[in-house]
Amino acid sequence: MNTTQSTRFGRGQRLALIALRFSVGWHLFLQGYGKLTRPDWSASSYLGDATGPLGSLFRALAARPSLLAFCDLFVPWALLVLGLLLMIGLATRAATTVAIALLFSFVLAQPPLLTGGILFIGRDGNANLYVNQTVIEILALIATLTFDTGRIVGLDVLLRRHRSSAASAAVSEMEQQS
Repeated sequence: MNTTQSTRFGRGQRLALIALRFSVGWHLFLQGYGKLTRPDWSASSYLGDATGPLGSLFRALAARPSLLAFCDLFVPWALLVLGLLLMIGLATRAATTVAIALLFSFVLAQPPLLTGGILFIGRDGNANLYVNQTVIEILALIATLTFDTGRIVGLDVLLRRHRSSAASAAVSEMEQQS
């Protein structure tokens, strides 16, 4: 998507896309911050209880202290940094892609279909479609990636403008020298 395509969206559409990107970023940031500020937090039980298609790999990570220590450090910092990048709109496409991959790895460890089922029967006996927040965040991030929200608002836009004006100035200067 180029810059002219992003301007075709109405103001409300742009605001909705940015609100979506910001809210997922905020949630990831808070999840990372929460894990970093809890001295007792560890990925051990999450990895050790993995039931997904790569469950044996995740359980092996939990069983090796050095790999578990890496996961205990990597996951909160990745969530915090990716969330911050999404909120401020910096390296948006890369941050979104990495966040999708990280969240998808969580789904591969604990797929909602295997850990709670897709059909949830409430206390009132009504069946409700169950999709966990990780799947919802993945879908939201795919939407923000598809509509390239880094070209709508954020530091990416400012950097692009700065590079463009610097390039224009360089071309002007070269033309004047010729």
